[in-house]
Amino acid sequence: MAWYGARTFYRWPGPESRPYEERVVLFRARSLDEAVEPAEREAEEYAGEGGF
Repeated sequence: MAWYGARTFYRWPGPESRPYEERVVLFRARSLDEAVEPAEREAEEYAGEGGF
């Protein structure tokens, strides 16, 4: 299994001084296609928790 990185951007709601957040998370998978699903799931969960 190899390591794959997913880079995501989240827009902050409201007029804060930080308009967005950038994250990079790592996943172990057998292929890029296999890594996409957990990356999308993690991004959706993170956005929901953060109110993005």
